[in-house]
Amino acid sequence: MLLRSDRCERVGSGAHSLRNPRVYPMRTLMIAVIMVIPGAPALAQSDINFCDNPTLPLSDRMAEHIAHGAEGLSVGDRRVGRMTLRTSDGAEAGVMFFQSQMLREPAAAQAHFVTGQNTFVTDRGTIFTLYAQESPDQDYGDADHRPHALELAVIGGTGLYADARGTITVAPRAERPSVTVSLTCP
Repeated sequence: MLLRSDRCERVGSGAHSLRNPRVYPMRTLMIAVIMVIPGAPALAQSDINFCDNPTLPLSDRMAEHIAHGAEGLSVGDRRVGRMTLRTSDGAEAGVMFFQSQMLREPAAAQAHFVTGQNTFVTDRGTIFTLYAQESPDQDYGDADHRPHALELAVIGGTGLYADARGTITVAPRAERPSVTVSLTCP
């Protein structure tokens, strides 16, 4: 298995993009996934409560494409990354970690089929979500080409969100990427 770094980008102030693909041995895969996914940095205290169903801007996108199997786009390819959740005045409100995996390659009559998990980490708790989506308008192999919107099913949480249910909609291709929260909290 190879890890292929097609893109590393930070969107927002000081945007940049690296377009120098590299291939790394398998041992780097484990290190890269551990470095990207495990925990969130210390968060500044925020008054944001996801139970109030806010719409929050996203910034500082970082994404990696992990190639699995055949050269080029193939079943099993993954995308992992993170984005920062912001308040309306720009303060950090939390972090959204994401991981998606392509389960069906596009064919003449079929689009990509992708599943994924997003985790929202805030100072009040963590929200876990899942999604499955057929993506006719997404080139899964291009980290810049994202779907118009993803509806994520909330499957659990911790802290204030331990018994929350509902959905979170991520709009990654909007002029200003954002999440819209629709939760019912006990």
